[in-house]
Amino acid sequence: MTKNRHVKLDHSEDALSIDLVTSLKAMGFQASHDTQYGGHCDIVVEAKGQFLWIAECKIHSSYDWLLKGFAQLDTRYSTGLPGQDAGEMIIYSRNQRADQGMASWKERLKEARPDVEFHDGDAKLMFRTTHTHELTGATFRVRHICVPLYFKPVDRDL
Repeated sequence: MTKNRHVKLDHSEDALSIDLVTSLKAMGFQASHDTQYGGHCDIVVEAKGQFLWIAECKIHSSYDWLLKGFAQLDTRYSTGLPGQDAGEMIIYSRNQRADQGMASWKERLKEARPDVEFHDGDAKLMFRTTHTHELTGATFRVRHICVPLYFKPVDRDL
C-alpha cells in the first residue's frame, strides 16, 4: 500500500480497507469488509473454532478520531471471547513523519485509557497493547500499526 501511495491520495477509509481485505483474501484468509458485529466492522477475519479478528481502520485526521476508533474496536465490535481476544488499529497516515504521529498516538492513548498496558517493540510504526475486556474480563490484545501514505515529491516543485 505504501509503495503505491501516489495512487491512493484521494482514497477513502473504506477504499483503503477494501484494498487490505482483497489482499487478505488473496492470501487465503476468510476476510470481509463492513461485516455487522456490533456495528460496521472495517475488517473481519474469521476461521475455524470461532476465531474472530477485527481491525478498526482510521485515516489519521485527529487523535480524538483515533480514540473513537479504539473505543469502537474495544466496546462495540470485539467480544473478548476465547479465539476472539485480539484486534488491530490500522492507522492510515497522510502526514509527514509517521513515526512521530505514532509516538503521539501512544501518548494520547495512555492519557485517555490508563487501564491499557503498552508493550513496546523496536518498530516505530507499530506497538501492542493489552487491557481487560469489559464484556468478558479476558485480556484483550490490540496491535496498533501505521500505514504511511504521505506523498509530496519535491521534484514537482522544481
